[in-house]
Amino acid sequence: MDIALRLAGRADAEPLAGLMAAYYRHDRLDFDPGRAGAAAQALMDDPRLGELWAIETGGQMIGYLALTFGFSLECGGRDAFVDELFVREEFRGQGVGTRAIRHALARCAAQGIRSLRIEAARHNPRAVALYRRLGFAEHERHLMTLAL
Repeated sequence: MDIALRLAGRADAEPLAGLMAAYYRHDRLDFDPGRAGAAAQALMDDPRLGELWAIETGGQMIGYLALTFGFSLECGGRDAFVDELFVREEFRGQGVGTRAIRHALARCAAQGIRSLRIEAARHNPRAVALYRRLGFAEHERHLMTLAL
């Protein structure tokens, strides 16, 4: 399948909102369209925060990749996090996710980022298998969150 990744922009707000809603349903997360849309816009507006990529085929947006930037003493410097990766169901299993992660890895290498982190829902074994195939390893820590 011929896919392309391009930086998302303001014109992508509507299709992106639909994809985000589908991702949150799939991952069993609460979706607040206003909050999610504002966060996506902040990511698109400030490259210091990260990058939001539209995944397309045939001129149609079929998914997105949210890559966010941080810093980790443990990792020895800048790190990145695949905050969200979503591909519409009918396009899964065709290498789109692999291509998106490889794109993220290339972006990180180009920016001197020392490590890339990713999370997968426990109910999504396909994602876990993909990330393992690409070299990601699990560790003995629990990802925990406190909303502020």
